[in-house]
Amino acid sequence: MNNFIFAFFTLFTTLSYGGSNDSIPKFYKLGLILNGNIGIQNSGNYTFRTSNSQGQDLLGTVGQSGELGLEFLFFFKNGLTIKGDIHNSRLFGTDSRGVQSQLDGNWFGSGNSIGIGYHALLRDSSSHFFLSTNLSLGSFTSKWDFSNNDGYPKFGDFVIGPESQESFISKNYYLDINILAGFPLIKHRSAFFNYSFSIGYRQSVHSSNWTREVTNERINNLNNTLMMGWYVKFSLGIGFISKT
Repeated sequence: MNNFIFAFFTLFTTLSYGGSNDSIPKFYKLGLILNGNIGIQNSGNYTFRTSNSQGQDLLGTVGQSGELGLEFLFFFKNGLTIKGDIHNSRLFGTDSRGVQSQLDGNWFGSGNSIGIGYHALLRDSSSHFFLSTNLSLGSFTSKWDFSNNDGYPKFGDFVIGPESQESFISKNYYLDINILAGFPLIKHRSAFFNYSFSIGYRQSVHSSNWTREVTNERINNLNNTLMMGWYVKFSLGIGFISKT
């Protein structure tokens, strides 16, 4: 985490210095990029405690999951970038949470964020390269859907009855550190296509409780959790620049 933050601010400083370089064009006043993206994220719900209840075993951690999202980047001539996004995640297939209870779990996640950063649009004689570093604040909702075929497993102090389904949710606010490298296909027009690659790290700023979705009641005897982890995404989109 510390190394990632150090690299983020090192890149930010480098881009700031590069703002006076002739390789950064001055032919636009402002611009907008809209991207659709697909990727993998490794965020999970972690407790960092050694003493866990029986119900804690069902929670576990999320691990790697697929992610789909939409994002926008609104950038100005002075290098300022405003970035926003929405994204949805889910596990690959079902996750068996217990052999004897025959319990299956499906995890889903959804989030959104908005933040600011710095960008540089570099060019040579035939191509452009867009680089942006951003720090965002967002909210994220984790959801576990459990299907129980037999037995009486517990999620915290809540008993999931046989032949039943239950859903539990947990909400976090988080910080998102993101580095995005894009390749806008800019010719002689203001509108263009864009493809990009981004990496980032999300860290919740507080621990969170779990609640039963249908009643919104808090689940007791279950450790509070943190949402944290890295992600990588590939994006395709369109953009517009205002030339001067």
